[in-house]
Amino acid sequence: LEDLRRVRDHIFRDIDALLYDRLSALREILLSADTSVRIVVTPERMVIDEALRAHTDLALFELPCDAVVMNRLFPPEAAAEAFFEGWGRWQEERLAEVGELFAPLPVLRAPLASDEVVGAAALAAHGALIFASADPAARLCDAPRLRFKRDKRGYRVELPLPHARSDALDVAKLDDSLIVRTGTRRRAIPLPRKLAQLSLVGAKLDAGLLVGRRAAEAALDGAR
Repeated sequence: LEDLRRVRDHIFRDIDALLYDRLSALREILLSADTSVRIVVTPERMVIDEALRAHTDLALFELPCDAVVMNRLFPPEAAAEAFFEGWGRWQEERLAEVGELFAPLPVLRAPLASDEVVGAAALAAHGALIFASADPAARLCDAPRLRFKRDKRGYRVELPLPHARSDALDVAKLDDSLIVRTGTRRRAIPLPRKLAQLSLVGAKLDAGLLVGRRAAEAALDGAR
């Protein structure tokens, strides 16, 4: 029985170490300056709303998006059929809406395939339709990231939060971190030493940008 316990403990230690190593490697990839995310949506209201929330959550954790892929679009020949005429018009309206909501991110069109896209050849052909002459591995748009700055009024922290709502946003300073919560997501942002010594005096959201500010002598103001 004791031998079984030792074997069990050894197995669980190996699993814990493997899981930790993989999570650490994944974290390193996600936080790399070379990493970006592409959001995939379909022309449906619920899916678009979820994509907007996902965009906010990704920005909170500094995972920049460089494009939106509008998936399962009826090809022109299908939209020209009388039965699909209304669907074709409706998806064009959703496409324009997504382009406006996610600007300046480019919106790529992914047509509805006639069959499942399975296998390397089918995926390559489908990718060619989506990206056309663009390089799929290239950064298609540079999204702003967290920045620490100093201006005439003092220090400031700028964190882009696209689509965030001020009534669902909480900002506080705890020890040497700025705590930002939007919806159900919460992040503790470590502050540089100079800012960590300051106190938070207010917060405000303006056009999807949260700015933390430190007044001349004693305040970190979050806002804009």
